[in-house]
Amino acid sequence: LWGVLAPTGAVLAAPQFQELGPFTGGMARARKEGKVGYVDSTGRVLIPFQFDRAEDFVDGYAVVELGGALGVIDRFGQNVIPTALGVS
Repeated sequence: LWGVLAPTGAVLAAPQFQELGPFTGGMARARKEGKVGYVDSTGRVLIPFQFDRAEDFVDGYAVVELGGALGVIDRFGQNVIPTALGVS
């Protein structure tokens, strides 16, 4: 499992994620219990674990997949281009 350490070695987020992407803009893509969401460096959930697959944020937007349909969300988890299933 993946967690987050500070440069000093202090634990910011205990190992709890099956996957953890790089931090960009204060958040990282993370997988927990088979679903993907986004967390901050302390492990606090910023966008719930709801996606089957998701990409890292680029310029404030990320591509997500839900039920085989692709969509785009913003940094607040709002749909910019909804998936065919209507990501909420």
